Amino acid sequence: MWTAGFVVGVARAPNNARNRRINARPARSRRVGIVMAVPPSNTNARLRQESQQNGSAASPNQNSRHEQGPNRAHQQPIQGTQPGANTAPPAPGQGSRWSRDNNASTRRPMRQAARRRIKAVVDREREPLFTRRDPFKSIPEMAVIAKEQEPYRKIGQLDRAQVIELFQELDDYCTEYGESGDVAATERNALELLKSSAVKLNEAITFTPRTGARLLHIIVKYCRTFPRLTNDIREFMVSSGLLKKWKERSVSALQTKSYTVIDLSIMIYSAGVLGLGEYMGSTRTADSSAHTLARNDFLNTWFKSAGNLYKFNAQALSNTIYGFARLEIQPPREFIMNFCWMFTQTVRNMNAQALTNCIWSFAKLGILPTDAVLDAWREQYNVVRLQSCSAQARANSLWALASLNLAFPSTRFFSAFETRVFLATWVKDFLEVKDQFRAQELANSIWALGRLDVTLSDDFVQAWYTCFIAQARHFAAQELGSSIMGCALLRLRPSELWIESWQQRSQAVPTSNFGPQELANSLWAFAQMDIHPGELWLEWWLQRAQAEIEADGFILSELSSIMWAIYRLEVFRANHVKSFIVSCVNQYISLLQRQPASVSAQSLRNSISAICHFDDLDVSLARAFERAWVDAFRASTMRRMWDFASLCHALWGYVRFASWRDFSANGSEKKGEVDLLDLWQDECEDCFPKSTVLIDTSAEDSVGLSILVRAFGRIGRIPRPWVIKVWTALLEYNRSVCVKLARQPSPEVLIAVSSGIRLGILPSNMVKEWFELLERGGVDLCSYSPAVLLNLHHAAVSYGYAALVPASLAENTKRMILDRRVSLNGIDLSQYISSVVAVQSARGIPSEAAEMDQKVLTAWRARVYDEALPLMSTQSLSTCLWASATLDMELSEREWNAWMSAFMAHGRAHISAQSLSLCMWACARYGRRPNDDFVEFWKKRVLETQSEMHAQTVSNVLWSCAKLAIPCDDDFIVHLLDRFETCPDANVCPQALANVLWAVAKINSTGNIDHPVAQQSLAPQSPAATFWSLWSRRFMVCESMDPLSLGGVMWAFPRLLRACASTTEENTRSVLAHWSVLALEQADHFTVSQIGGMLYSLSGFEPEVLGSADIAHAISALSNAAASKCRAASGPSNAGVDLEALLAFYKGWSQLVDSPATHPDILEPWAKALHAKLEGLNDRQRHAALQTCERLGVPPEARLRA
Repeated sequence: MWTAGFVVGVARAPNNARNRRINARPARSRRVGIVMAVPPSNTNARLRQESQQNGSAASPNQNSRHEQGPNRAHQQPIQGTQPGANTAPPAPGQGSRWSRDNNASTRRPMRQAARRRIKAVVDREREPLFTRRDPFKSIPEMAVIAKEQEPYRKIGQLDRAQVIELFQELDDYCTEYGESGDVAATERNALELLKSSAVKLNEAITFTPRTGARLLHIIVKYCRTFPRLTNDIREFMVSSGLLKKWKERSVSALQTKSYTVIDLSIMIYSAGVLGLGEYMGSTRTADSSAHTLARNDFLNTWFKSAGNLYKFNAQALSNTIYGFARLEIQPPREFIMNFCWMFTQTVRNMNAQALTNCIWSFAKLGILPTDAVLDAWREQYNVVRLQSCSAQARANSLWALASLNLAFPSTRFFSAFETRVFLATWVKDFLEVKDQFRAQELANSIWALGRLDVTLSDDFVQAWYTCFIAQARHFAAQELGSSIMGCALLRLRPSELWIESWQQRSQAVPTSNFGPQELANSLWAFAQMDIHPGELWLEWWLQRAQAEIEADGFILSELSSIMWAIYRLEVFRANHVKSFIVSCVNQYISLLQRQPASVSAQSLRNSISAICHFDDLDVSLARAFERAWVDAFRASTMRRMWDFASLCHALWGYVRFASWRDFSANGSEKKGEVDLLDLWQDECEDCFPKSTVLIDTSAEDSVGLSILVRAFGRIGRIPRPWVIKVWTALLEYNRSVCVKLARQPSPEVLIAVSSGIRLGILPSNMVKEWFELLERGGVDLCSYSPAVLLNLHHAAVSYGYAALVPASLAENTKRMILDRRVSLNGIDLSQYISSVVAVQSARGIPSEAAEMDQKVLTAWRARVYDEALPLMSTQSLSTCLWASATLDMELSEREWNAWMSAFMAHGRAHISAQSLSLCMWACARYGRRPNDDFVEFWKKRVLETQSEMHAQTVSNVLWSCAKLAIPCDDDFIVHLLDRFETCPDANVCPQALANVLWAVAKINSTGNIDHPVAQQSLAPQSPAATFWSLWSRRFMVCESMDPLSLGGVMWAFPRLLRACASTTEENTRSVLAHWSVLALEQADHFTVSQIGGMLYSLSGFEPEVLGSADIAHAISALSNAAASKCRAASGPSNAGVDLEALLAFYKGWSQLVDSPATHPDILEPWAKALHAKLEGLNDRQRHAALQTCERLGVPPEARLRA
């Protein structure tokens, strides 16, 4: 049996009693700092006893040398020393402390044997640390070192020999336990033995760096042998002061410079494995994942001792960096640079485990190695992967690369061709060693492959699925989260069997282990893969997530991912999900207010992109979220944490948020909003890569720029010139590339074209060129999603480019409606019907096209009212009802009830002003008044959202109230008219101006007024009287107005003019004069009925007012236009004018002339038209018409002719 021991510290000169034996020892090798071990003698016990009696201690090695006769004759004692006295070491140049006067013939064979043994030790030293049971056994130790009698030694302190024996006893105990495997009988004894032994070793008088390193290493061995004692051992080390004492003694020992690189590396390695990072004097900063080096004597002494690492071999480097990673202590920059240089020098000697530890440590510490280190690591890994690379090493290496790529995405190494080949080789090797992969390796591998965006073969995917299903019961909660997240990142579509296995295991693991991160990652992954998890699992998930919210367990990034996933899965309509969303949003607001500096750009982007779809949120909650989110965004811009694409996506989500609809509708400048928009554009301009103007369509910045323009189109604002310039150049570049290379434009480019059309910033010639490319460029429109094509078609026909729309684009939109296999959502269906309204109002439709459109409309109607209504938002619902009413599409009672139920199902808590106005306008157009509960809620919601309304919305609301005879008090009218007054003049169209006047006059009318003169005057302070002055000022600046609006204005004139006591005759004359000018321009476009109504309203004014030349000229022109239309109606066609219109005209015209008989040029055409209409009536209808003529005072000759 061979024994070994340490030789550390400064050598002491032997006393006289030991001198003869010591001089007989072989020469010491200074190169490796060790001496050779020799077999112990049988006389060890006897010599030890004799030496104790003589007052000195003799080691077994010395006794064995003492027995060798030939050497003993040449040993000379050192004079002048006494037993126990200390002498100085040999002077420099005198060789080792061993005597040099031995016989040469005797020393030579001893030196040769020593060299052979030293070579064996050095070869042993080169073995990888992880292949040895105990790394310290590779270093020779002296069998027994002589005990020293020192006067200052404390009672109970161990000397060197006792330290070695105690280490051997601890090591033997672990070995025996490993062979016996009796856990219950040995754990308590092991803990007591380790506690008592560790305290003794820590207080040993011969505490050297080797002792300190081995003490931690033996504790690591105990933790691995008895894993259930790990926490108890760590707690004992801290609470008993053992660790503090160890650091103090290690500092003193390191200062003696009696250490090796193995000692230094094992100290850090063992401390890291024990997880002592928080007790090593390091601190963790809020924005860092690793500890930063604090003021600490031990660590500073250690770094000083390590120096520039030039003595560290491959294994020592691997142990050291691994230890720092486990400690979560980030070494100084100088240390890292030295480490990287030494790594490139020693990487050829590293095995797979050492390579894995190095790259894993870099990833754990968040440190990007140099390119030379990464390249050298990749080359050496390709060498050792075929030799002895375990599954754990393969998985951990891949995980480390993915983590580094996540932290440093722009690194050249990850985009290099050699790295992609390396990853492809890793995937190929997996198929050969897949059976060696355990649950943790499988989870880490798929997550890393997803982060690295590696293209996988079908064989790999199926093999990984098979391994997962086979080992599903061994997956822990964190591994389940990594597995499904990896599948989502790789855009895989797992089979139903895999999903079922995953869900069963997720519900089987302890609920305490399936924590916030796993909950957020799992739901995010299902949303990313577009797979509904199922009602049962979703119910279980909601219960777990609600419990975590109540316990304040989620962080901001996890909450934002959850909200985004709920939106993508489209489960936010369910009642049990709505309550969870409220809790989630409240928690997110609370964390934003408490931790504004901890929110990331991705979290802000995900949260705003999701919450803009939650239209059932309470208004106060939505406003609170908006305030907190805006404050966090402002703070984030100060930290420069945004990239251009994320900024654009966040802007798009924010403009869709319902709390900003007033700004997006008419560009009103409320406090803070314009400032925020300017800040947004400033940040975008700073982030945009100005060096690249022509960006490829696949670039993220290209997509971001298109989204930015789309967001500005949503709020109706023109972006800054630099945005328009770069965006226009981008579109032109992409169009030229598509033409030259016969490529199809990307969907993002077509969306950008749609946004440019809506904003009016895309030149008409470019619009024409893009439509020509779609028509003649060989573009396959069927390859695009319905949302892209319907959005482009809607923009073109709604903003004046209906004549340029390619026939293929129009036909594809119709095909999508007719083909039930094409999935369409509420936005797609509402955009299509809006396009139909725009097309039919812009141009006439041929008969064949009309039949086709009728077929498409029937299919659209079936899709909306039979399928899509329950899933539509309030905006889509109101748009569809508005378009149905505009197209005079008759709705059955079942369809009307289905629409009302779908609209009421949204909770009626968050409906935009635009949706409210459109839905009530459609109800008025259909003549269907909703129930009283809905009307009361609608009026209340209108008052709440009146600040979001623009001029057209206000006019629609008032017109609907007047049309449906909805009772409105003065407060309701005053608030709406105040909002109308604050709208900029440029945003008030003539139609809105006319509708508001007509609605106010209609609402203030009492009873069935037969003649406007009979209306009583209203008080000067009434809403109508207050409104008149503002309205008349705006009316005077109108340059044109359509006939229908002019008719409504004239109907409302007398009902309001006489009601306004403050109105002067001069004001009345000027308003009527301007109306006459506008009416003359549209005289030929009025119908006979409209002319009759306007003439009847004019008859209510005083003759002095009507005597104006402009008004008289307008009356004459309108009368002649009616006569012309009557002549046409009396012809063969007998169409265009009905009986009611003729009677209405005569009623108004006869009030303005003294005697109708004196105007035959008007009366005769009217009588002929009346005769033509009466011929088609039966006797009863004809008799009733003649009675009406008699009541209106039609001259007898005209009645006889009829």
